[in-house]
Amino acid sequence: MVKRLAFAFALTLAALNFSGCSSYYAAVQPGTDIARYHVFFVKENLDDNRGIAARIAASLRDHGFQATSGPMTMLPGSADGIVDFQDQWSWDITTHIVGLALHVTDAHNQAPVAMAGFGGSTSTASLDDAIDQTVEKLTHTINVTKAALDKAMEKMKADQEKAKANKTAAPAK
Repeated sequence: MVKRLAFAFALTLAALNFSGCSSYYAAVQPGTDIARYHVFFVKENLDDNRGIAARIAASLRDHGFQATSGPMTMLPGSADGIVDFQDQWSWDITTHIVGLALHVTDAHNQAPVAMAGFGGSTSTASLDDAIDQTVEKLTHTINVTKAALDKAMEKMKADQEKAKANKTAAPAK
């Protein structure tokens, strides 16, 4: 009987612990040459008292990009993209993040480049986990897009070289 109660208690705790459901998304603006974005500036929000901008910049650096954060007056001339974010919080016994959206715009012409985010109940996830998962989704989407562009360029070059070789090898009449 005690084993059954202990099992039921453990099962209940596990169900409560994993009941939070969240979904992550990311997209790159069609027609964007994403391969040229290497340096990001994360714009601080005036109401950010949790250091989210600095945490996003740190996560971008962890994923292999150059990134800094601060007010727009600190925007470095070397920045390729500006990351703006919106965070949403909920309170039920404790305060926890329930939404995070990242919007990347071109630092030179303010054109939309990419976006990523998550939403849902994440009472079991920390702010750092939410940021890391969202940045992971964004950087994965950027890297997949870069890889697809690189592959397309390689194929195009190979096709051009093949066509050039076929022209050269064609017998003259």
